[in-house]
Amino acid sequence: MSPFMFNLNRAYRDILIISGCFILYILLSSTIDSVFSAFLFFLIATTCLFLFYFSTSTQETRKLLLILTMAGIGFTFSEFIALLYYKSFVVNAPDLPRYSYDRTTYWVEDDELGYRPSPSKLVRARKEVNGQIIYDTEYTFDSNALRKTRSNPSVQCSFLFFGGSTVFGEGLPDTHTLPYQFSQKLNFNYRVLNFAFHGYGPHQMLRYLQIGFVNQLVSNKIAIVFYVFAPDDGLRAAGLTRDYRRGPKYIIQDGHPIYVGDLSGPGGALNSRTDFIQSGLSLLHSSQLFSLLYGFPEAGNIYYLDKNIELVTSIFTESQQIIQKKYNAKFIIILRNNSPVTQKIMDVLKDRGILVFDTSELLLQEWNTDYLIAGDNYPNEKANMEIAAGLANRFGYCQ
Repeated sequence: MSPFMFNLNRAYRDILIISGCFILYILLSSTIDSVFSAFLFFLIATTCLFLFYFSTSTQETRKLLLILTMAGIGFTFSEFIALLYYKSFVVNAPDLPRYSYDRTTYWVEDDELGYRPSPSKLVRARKEVNGQIIYDTEYTFDSNALRKTRSNPSVQCSFLFFGGSTVFGEGLPDTHTLPYQFSQKLNFNYRVLNFAFHGYGPHQMLRYLQIGFVNQLVSNKIAIVFYVFAPDDGLRAAGLTRDYRRGPKYIIQDGHPIYVGDLSGPGGALNSRTDFIQSGLSLLHSSQLFSLLYGFPEAGNIYYLDKNIELVTSIFTESQQIIQKKYNAKFIIILRNNSPVTQKIMDVLKDRGILVFDTSELLLQEWNTDYLIAGDNYPNEKANMEIAAGLANRFGYCQ
């Protein structure tokens, strides 16, 4: 056999090994919990290196592959230990919440939004901490995968609500959410849609508006689009939180947010230092070993927080322009909790002509624990009723 044929056969063998390992990883990663994805990657990568070791004839290459294989075994074992620690002392810690539901039972992956609720689904939601029941309720999703909200779809205009768990109604029955209470204050005479979901941020709202999903659901005039802003929403949009790292990814170019794929991918990594860091973190976030050792300090780093302000304000500004130009509607942001970072964001948005309300302007008294679900940090029915009444009195009419 000629050296050329030998090299050709070895090339085919190498391609077969790489393809087999890649296909195996794709097949297995799609069927297991994402918490195991890093362990699976280390395991298959190490196996692939081990196969290369036996398929290579040169001693120098074999030595290098042996070192890499041993390193892979070390990473795989360390990730396994970190997983055991996570499962034993983090997930099953006695003081952590216990839920009656698994997110995978009513969350599905979405190419545009990262993830979304399953349509036409009824979910039993029960939360328990240290043996105490915090809430025990149900979430109902309609055929459009939106939280069920009673309203009138045949009238002349609609009101849309966007945001995360606060607007979605974490821990509350369908009738106690802010959009439902707003619709009730208007005697169910208008169409009210709740686009919020667990972990959503302004990036999901912008993507909803850009892909035309709003057009598919709303055929009449949109009067107002509300967004309820919580402190973590900005970090989620930048991919700087440990949770909710799926969703549309935006980078800033010429002052505008540009969609570059999913937050879990490397899109836009070369745009700036911040985008490069975010892309690297997205690739590593599934590793329990990395999470345990690294701790994601970006979430508290003022440099990244300032960069995050630039991103979030551009996303809100772009959303407002779409809402005004495409729907001739009003855009209003409701600030749930104030902080130095959120105040900076709101100041920029006010300067750009976006209407911002603090919840203190809508409640009958100062924000206190009476407005929270007992033992939790989410608004209760009382808070939503008062906020809804304040919004309905000011904006509960078609323009």
